[in-house]
Amino acid sequence: MNPAINLLRYPDGERRELRRWAWTALGAGALLGTLGMQLLTWQVQARLELDALEHQREQARRVAISEQARLAKIQQELHERRLRWQEQVSHLLGQQAQAVPVWQLLAQSGVQQGMSFGRLQWSGDRWTLQGQAPDMSAVVRMRDELLVRQGLRSELKTWATVVNAGSGAFQLEWTWPSAGAKP
Repeated sequence: MNPAINLLRYPDGERRELRRWAWTALGAGALLGTLGMQLLTWQVQARLELDALEHQREQARRVAISEQARLAKIQQELHERRLRWQEQVSHLLGQQAQAVPVWQLLAQSGVQQGMSFGRLQWSGDRWTLQGQAPDMSAVVRMRDELLVRQGLRSELKTWATVVNAGSGAFQLEWTWPSAGAKP
């Protein structure tokens, strides 16, 4: 027997072969397309992660800058407070240095007039002196001496006489440093 070629069936075999190649090409194309999509997805995902990381870095930089600005503002406020405090302290020290002659004058005049001092209170620029005096004229003489020697205008706020002793308690107030006070 001679193998004979059946021409009626031959075109069908060729079609099958073409379909097989078509399915193979389709499968290979789908596989390559899937791999391409995976590669593209991986690249997009990597880019998104990189963008997210850059965004986080930018946010961290902004936070650091705002924190530095906040710290600089706090340091500036502390510096201003320190300057105000130094001014207040130097002002108080200056007043204290100016108060020494006043206190010496009070002590000297008090001894001469026979007075004893109980309390010297200082609140801002308001001074209050409380004590005991043999009579009201001694307090008036001391007040006049404060005016003449230091330029301080004092005001006798209270005078209370002890009934049998003849002496009394007094309270003098003045504003210091005042405009007319001598340094």
